[in-house]
Amino acid sequence: MAFVVSALWTPPSLYIPPYQSAVFPSVSKRKAHIRQAHQLGKRCHVSPIFCGRPSDEQSIGPLETIRRLPANLARIFEDARLKRLAREADRMLDQEIAVMRRNGTRESYNGVFFLIFVNLAGFILSKLFGFAFVSRFALPHWRPAWYQFFTSLFLHSSWNHLSGNLFFLYIFGKLVEEEEGAFGLIASYLICGLGSNIISLLFCPGNIVSLGASGAVFGLFAVSVLLKMKFDLKKIIECLILGQFVFQQVMLEVQLSALGPLDGINHIAHVAGALVGVVLIQLVRKANRGTK
Repeated sequence: MAFVVSALWTPPSLYIPPYQSAVFPSVSKRKAHIRQAHQLGKRCHVSPIFCGRPSDEQSIGPLETIRRLPANLARIFEDARLKRLAREADRMLDQEIAVMRRNGTRESYNGVFFLIFVNLAGFILSKLFGFAFVSRFALPHWRPAWYQFFTSLFLHSSWNHLSGNLFFLYIFGKLVEEEEGAFGLIASYLICGLGSNIISLLFCPGNIVSLGASGAVFGLFAVSVLLKMKFDLKKIIECLILGQFVFQQVMLEVQLSALGPLDGINHIAHVAGALVGVVLIQLVRKANRGTK
């Protein structure tokens, strides 16, 4: 115990703050000075590690140091706990800032407005250059070019056709972008649109031309609903509201697809886009589980 006491205090004339401990080249010399001070019976300041900063007005001996030791140790452990909590708070704050930055990017909905802009540009160009432009970039079922599977997704036959697709693209595209970001939205749009064009090419006659974003938009219907299927009350409510609408639209398209494209609408592409959206989300989730 005598050694413990001697390690906790030093005489005033030999007090060395922690940041000036280099004055003594070794620990053994520091202990030797402390033992010498004990032998002289001098009183000392308490080390700031245990009792705070030293004061010229306050001087205590070893017995008082022992009496205060439990409280001082408790203060040390409390300081360590506070430092640990501060580090944890800093880490959580950094994570929150990162999330806020990502959400700020998503809430700007750059992906949605990019797709809307491209669709509007395609419609304006089709009106400026007429049939030659449409025939080059629409999707003829009898002899399609590879790029027409994508370019046809941004062409529309009339303003009513365009405005209807843009309305649903804006609503359901925002829902997808909130969950997956701009890249996820654009990728979902292209993949669902490509799948709907391929399936409609296989099941529809070879004397028709396909154009429009409807297949891709129906794919976003399915993607948005499946992304909302999480164990969260708000997500469940959103899923129910969106799901019943999407289910009604898909079932209506299934019934109309039996008529074929006789009414000028490619209903098979609508149903195909929704099915591709379901498959896409399932594949992405399976891939995510495989990486964990």
